[in-house]
Amino acid sequence: MKQKILILIAITTGFFLSSAQTLTSSNIWYDVMPNGAKADSLLTQKGFKLKYSGPKKMGGNLACYFNKKFDEWLFINDNEQGKTTQISYLLPTLKKYQKNQTEKKLLLMGEEVNPLGKTYQEGKIYYHLTYTFEKRETPSAKN
Repeated sequence: MKQKILILIAITTGFFLSSAQTLTSSNIWYDVMPNGAKADSLLTQKGFKLKYSGPKKMGGNLACYFNKKFDEWLFINDNEQGKTTQISYLLPTLKKYQKNQTEKKLLLMGEEVNPLGKTYQEGKIYYHLTYTFEKRETPSAKN
């Protein structure tokens, strides 16, 4: 009897883990966004592997990560000063995409979560979300 219960628990746990998503919106806003390309250890812990990191033609840096287990892509765009300005998160299922749009965090001026719908990456369909952070200078900050 105990073996049957343990097997059932293992199966249901495996099912829920396989449908889990690697990063939540809060992870992106509070862990990845402030650290940008320096968030490598966090992303590695979450199962992401660095595919590319280098300069962009228009300045700044682009880092591309892939999580093979959960089939998720993450693109981190930094500006010339090394500050993260945008993160693109490609999710394999509509359910994960919709879940990540539900944000508990109140967005500040310059912060946006944009659902961009379906996109293709390496011949597969993904659902594309962008997290944008653009710090705008207030008139008092310029003085």
